[in-house]
Amino acid sequence: MHQMVGPLPGPCRCGSSSAPSCPFFFIHYMNERYQAMLEQLQSLGLNPNSFVASVKDLQNENFMLKEACKKEHSEKEDLHE
Repeated sequence: MHQMVGPLPGPCRCGSSSAPSCPFFFIHYMNERYQAMLEQLQSLGLNPNSFVASVKDLQNENFMLKEACKKEHSEKEDLHE
């Protein structure tokens, strides 16, 4: 069984020559980073479950605004010609 020893990055007891090359080390490390990110979102008052949807909505709105600006800029150029 794989067990992490001490804080990351710590050696793995699986017998790997180095902890970073151990897939269990990587999974543990990524899980800790994910948990830290969830805690940061919650500390900002954001719901982690709806965060991805909110980001996608903002990206879509940003795209629509950029398209509207391009269209307006193009129309202004046409008027000046």
